[in-house]
Amino acid sequence: MDSAASAPRNIAEGFGAYGHPQSARYARIAKASLCETQNHLLDGIDRKHWKAEDVKPLMALSKRAIGATTRWIAYLTRTATPPAYWEDE
Repeated sequence: MDSAASAPRNIAEGFGAYGHPQSARYARIAKASLCETQNHLLDGIDRKHWKAEDVKPLMALSKRAIGATTRWIAYLTRTATPPAYWEDE
């Protein structure tokens, strides 16, 4: 499941982009990857690779991550990018 590793990579890349609009773009990609991960988990249940009770904590964690990412996107889209410390001089 590359999508599970993709979400934190995109969040890190969003922080590196610094500007709020660019960071929000990466956060949206991360959120999509988290949704894809949930889909893979559910698909694994359907294909009988694992049981629903085994996936329950992972689904809870992914829901928390999606919620946090959604709130971060909301923050980024309603606020301006602060001046960078390296640009204050």
